[in-house]
Amino acid sequence: MWRTLLLVAIAILCVARTGWPQGSRAPATDANCPADSAKDTVQQLWDMAASGELVDRWGEGARLFSEPGPWPKDGSVRVVSDYWWVEYFKCSEESQAIVVVHSHWGEAPGVIDSQLRFTPPPPAAYQAGTGYRLIFTTPHIYAWGPDGKAIPGGLFPPKRWLIAGPAPSPFVTVTAAIRYVLEKRYESTDPEIRKNADQTLAKLLKMH
Repeated sequence: MWRTLLLVAIAILCVARTGWPQGSRAPATDANCPADSAKDTVQQLWDMAASGELVDRWGEGARLFSEPGPWPKDGSVRVVSDYWWVEYFKCSEESQAIVVVHSHWGEAPGVIDSQLRFTPPPPAAYQAGTGYRLIFTTPHIYAWGPDGKAIPGGLFPPKRWLIAGPAPSPFVTVTAAIRYVLEKRYESTDPEIRKNADQTLAKLLKMH
């Protein structure tokens, strides 16, 4: 079974999709608020989710938020649909913007826990938009204390668009999740985790 799953997963990863063509329904017109640049920040976040970089380089992804955070203590990773696109963006006021990403499961993603067990999205999950509020500001340099809380450092100029609020837990698309589980399975020597990985891969492959 494991060899079959591996061969199918490799075939899928060779033709991995990174999302539907992106577009917008509200082009930026305000010179004081370049909303297309704000859109690029959200686009980068989701591109990193599609490539798996959010789990490979979480620190870089977390810095797209005004309040970066460390890797979650529970080690969980959210799984979103391969099908997504930047649906809408506009300036809400000077130095602030709204960007909406539309995806098949909306805000009801699946979850892979630290033991590589997968909880799929609920059967009633439907297409919906995820809204992001962005602010044009100077990022801070953060470190994290032993309690996992961020310790602000100095400023990191120049100003740029950041997603307002704390960074959520990392997320990946289904295609990237397959690669993530394959890699974690290979690294583990725990038979239970490897068994969980096999079961998770079987579920993810059906959702691809």
